Amino acid sequence: MLNRRSPRSRHLRARNLPAMSAADARKTMSDLLKSKRASLTPEMMGLKPREGFSQSKLSRIDTAHLAGISFDHYQRIEQGTSVGVSAEVVAKICDALQMNSVEKDQILALHEVWSSPRRRP
Repeated sequence: MLNRRSPRSRHLRARNLPAMSAADARKTMSDLLKSKRASLTPEMMGLKPREGFSQSKLSRIDTAHLAGISFDHYQRIEQGTSVGVSAEVVAKICDALQMNSVEKDQILALHEVWSSPRRRP
């Protein structure tokens, strides 16, 4: 189950990141998701390797399946092109990739920067 935090704790979590634009947050989040996925194998996740897929890392299809979201949605999130991604979906991805609490907090903080509305001067 998702650990619900108060808006204040989410704000404090995002403040711990260096100042960055939404584009930088998307790129960093994308890099972290790809790196974490590459560190896992289907066997580590209790899955059978898919024919025709690299057996050295977890596929995007398997990651999406484990997170309970569509492949297309996961692919757009990992590539940093998705719009309107909820924190709950990001948390499901973190859980599917078996991230520890530090990794998960970092991804959720990046998501907060990425998804926060832009302020106009």
